[in-house]
Amino acid sequence: MDAQPNILFIMTDQQQAETLSCLNHSLVNTPNLDRIAARGVNFTKAYCPSPVCGPSRTSIFCGEYPAKTGTVKNYIPYNSGLQVLPEALRSAGYETALAGKLHLAPIEDAHGFEEKHLHDAGYDIYRDDEPANSEYVQWLADKRGCGVDEIVDQFNEDEACLKTDTFRFIMGSNWRTEEEHSNTWVTECTLDFLRKEHDRPFFMFTSYFGPHQPMMPPEPWASMVSPDDIELPPEFMTSTDDKPLAAEKQTSSPILKNGLTEQQYREALAAYYGQIMMIDHGVGRILDELDAQGLADNTIIVFTADHGDHAGQFGLFFKSTMYENAVRVPLLVSDPSRTTGVCGKLVNNLDLYATLLECAGVDAPPTASRSLVPLLDNPASSEWENVTYSELYPWTMVAKDDWKLIRFRNEDGTQVHELYRLDTDVADSSNVWNQPETAAVQNELVALLDRCEEKAKGK
Repeated sequence: MDAQPNILFIMTDQQQAETLSCLNHSLVNTPNLDRIAARGVNFTKAYCPSPVCGPSRTSIFCGEYPAKTGTVKNYIPYNSGLQVLPEALRSAGYETALAGKLHLAPIEDAHGFEEKHLHDAGYDIYRDDEPANSEYVQWLADKRGCGVDEIVDQFNEDEACLKTDTFRFIMGSNWRTEEEHSNTWVTECTLDFLRKEHDRPFFMFTSYFGPHQPMMPPEPWASMVSPDDIELPPEFMTSTDDKPLAAEKQTSSPILKNGLTEQQYREALAAYYGQIMMIDHGVGRILDELDAQGLADNTIIVFTADHGDHAGQFGLFFKSTMYENAVRVPLLVSDPSRTTGVCGKLVNNLDLYATLLECAGVDAPPTASRSLVPLLDNPASSEWENVTYSELYPWTMVAKDDWKLIRFRNEDGTQVHELYRLDTDVADSSNVWNQPETAAVQNELVALLDRCEEKAKGK
């Protein structure tokens, strides 16, 4: 491989960690993501820095946790003085390009990208500037021969019904064809970029909006999984009697308040899985183009998600907690110059910042990001500190070896903790906080979480 390899960074939005066929998912067929796994290292215990879009993506691109970036929720610009990954690579001679969702603020800034085909969202319910800055929305309006407002209204109709028709909010009304869908548009933009002449190494960030809701994909993907074939996951049935934080989340959930039936849960999961397979198909086209252009042997490929999705855990969908389905993510890293295998070490996709800069031969500034290169060389390395951390205040989480501690800070200053084993068949199945037999682990992880919280602030 040349001194400066190309980098293709593929990200999905809200993809639960185990929805890959290489991880033996019974219904999700992802042969092309499996191709990346076979060519590289599959990190089976990867977490996100924050289980919500903007904070997580900003942390990944800055190598710091939200407490230091300042992006503690969506739409908040990151603090000055931080160098985002595309800027660092561009300064080192890389050509930088984006196709799809970025979700860094301010939305109109380049954030180090020379070529930017942006689609953060098609609705203007939360921010007027999202569809206004979406190249995809304008492209779709042109394709349909209508005004941009008509496209935005279609997106708004689905997004605005969270409290009135939660099932439609989850699924969408499926008004776009496969050719018109943003997932296909992102793939096509990426293919166009790969087919260009490149006189510099490139960093291509390919970022799909899916499988984030609206979950229903167009045909043929909508029919790829039959709801009748879906058994609700065991964590759907898991009691929350010993989980005060999950019980509180259920109480505030519009999904549970609106009383979805078990059949609707199956339909939602079938749609979610179908959209993941649609994205996988697009990834396959991109991998084929890398091969066709003779780029594969000199291109590092990363695949991950910004965060997970509850995907039925405790009857919930979406994110914003420290439970496994929301905070754990898929992570595949293929470097043709390094080894292949499966890595069960605790890592964070925030670690991609230091990893990619090291692989590119760029001196990385000191950050919270830890380079994964030792694990890309030896997935079983004993030198790796087997710890990771995530935050979305008032939630924080630390994992060490086979244990995970969740902390929630109430407005009155009191704290709620939950403690889980990670080596169980059912995620977050039994909260063992305050049990005598776990006292030593509890004390160790509380102290570790305290240190991680302070370190995340840069102290």
